[in-house]
Amino acid sequence: MTVAKASSSPARSSTLNAGVRKREVFGWAMYDFANSGFTTVVITAVFSAYFVGAVAQGAAWGALAWTTTLGVSYALVMLSMPALGAWADLHGAKKRLLGWVTLLCLVSTAALAWVQPGDLVLACILVVVANTAFSWGESVSYAFLPELAKPEAMGKVSGWGWGLGYAGGMLGVRNLFGLGHERAGTGRNGGRFCTDHHVDHGGDVWGRVLVHLCVA
Repeated sequence: MTVAKASSSPARSSTLNAGVRKREVFGWAMYDFANSGFTTVVITAVFSAYFVGAVAQGAAWGALAWTTTLGVSYALVMLSMPALGAWADLHGAKKRLLGWVTLLCLVSTAALAWVQPGDLVLACILVVVANTAFSWGESVSYAFLPELAKPEAMGKVSGWGWGLGYAGGMLGVRNLFGLGHERAGTGRNGGRFCTDHHVDHGGDVWGRVLVHLCVA
């Protein structure tokens, strides 16, 4: 008589799809951990202030220029993401696409370190490229969720990613201001400081995620 082997992990079997390994879920969640530093430092807290105060030199239209730049990037995502997603699904290339857009965001974010006061055009171009690539990456990353988790457990698994994402964002801000908050967002050195040290933190973690994407 054959006796079926009982599952050694009931919680795992009720959450993840068959054949999904824990390290795959961890790698997926760590993508949120790595890239949350971008939105926290570049979009929300530091570079946005540097853009308005230094790049736009405190002009009244500085905030409008910043929000317009972000609006352009989101419009590009809205128009292009359906085609990119269809291509990735057709060719089974979601992981490859995720690696390329993450690399594009990483390079364009690193290039923000060279934006000096008054470099409005350069700053706008780099922010559009970086935020568009970031948003592409977010969309592709979310597309993996149905492959990892069962339908009734998607909220739970998604929450793991969101939780690690918040931790990554707070860690990025903590590292940045812990290294010298008195310089962040002020003048030429402030802009170079805030972007350089953000790249030191986020770039290192994203580099590890890229390695994971290549070998997993």
